[in-house]
Amino acid sequence: MSSPSSPPGERRWRCGACSECGTLKIELPPRPTRNDDDDDDDYAEPPQKVIPGCTYGRDLGKVRRHKSFVEAAPSHEPSKACFTVYEVPYNAYVDFPYDEDNPPTDLRPIFCVRIYDVTPEACASRARELAVRLHEATRKTRQNEIDGGFYDRIEIVAFPLDASLSVEEKAKQCTAYDDAERACRMATGSAAWYIPWRIMDQRYRRGLMIIDRLDLDSEWEQHLLMEPENRGSLDCASYDKALSDQQDLAPEESPFGSFSFVRWQPRLASEEMEGETVPSAADGLNFRTETFELFAHTLADQFRVREGMDIFYIHFAADGPLGDELRRAKEVETETS
Repeated sequence: MSSPSSPPGERRWRCGACSECGTLKIELPPRPTRNDDDDDDDYAEPPQKVIPGCTYGRDLGKVRRHKSFVEAAPSHEPSKACFTVYEVPYNAYVDFPYDEDNPPTDLRPIFCVRIYDVTPEACASRARELAVRLHEATRKTRQNEIDGGFYDRIEIVAFPLDASLSVEEKAKQCTAYDDAERACRMATGSAAWYIPWRIMDQRYRRGLMIIDRLDLDSEWEQHLLMEPENRGSLDCASYDKALSDQQDLAPEESPFGSFSFVRWQPRLASEEMEGETVPSAADGLNFRTETFELFAHTLADQFRVREGMDIFYIHFAADGPLGDELRRAKEVETETS
């Protein structure tokens, strides 16, 4: 979170994954500069640490282009298909050697949002289609290319459940599965398919989205409520009115579908952070169900994807906590195997 007293270019954040630490003072990575008197032969860009999803997309300017890729993602239960979609920026005037049959796995963003399709019709083909369409429909909500050029990936898990189950029961099954999946991926010691903590959240360590109901044949993309800056036809007043109207609707009243935003694993800190009371262990599962029209809004306002990417790439990945976590997980796996 930015602080009014912070110098220009500096942000003050609390990293949830480092929640015992004090406020972090993190400076945005400076763009390389040069003097007009520099000789082109003597000038060299300063080396940058390449973090998939972060630094490789910077400074392309007007020649920047994007290409999306779809891959089957790991799943510790083969019956639960998982697909990921992400995009990679590239220079329009430089050969880009990747295509659908040869995805840029070394450039795949390591920050991801996990979404569970628990509809009775959930399957591999639907998960793939849903991943592609959701990635495109929520692109402007999730990404902020102006500020750092950070990228994420969306993962859709085909997790069919009985429609008669309560939201709480669905959430319990999805979170248990997600914990198991994260443990399996962490045991590899690789960040290639990393599942991040909610490092932007001072109250809960983990979070995911559950699609309870969605008619893929409907025009749901056209009805996602987006922030005014992402949808020029909707001014702030109209947006606030539309948001209020949607929040007043019961989830089952939406003609398109409904979803749930789920958080779990409360952080048991000893003090209040940013004015929020830290939940107790009894509040282990927190969820809220909305009409599907609010999906993009929730990604931005409650899931806080952009803020999460900022903290993740600038601090968690670049400063070392990610590497330390992966190293510890690999050591534990080696000791127990």
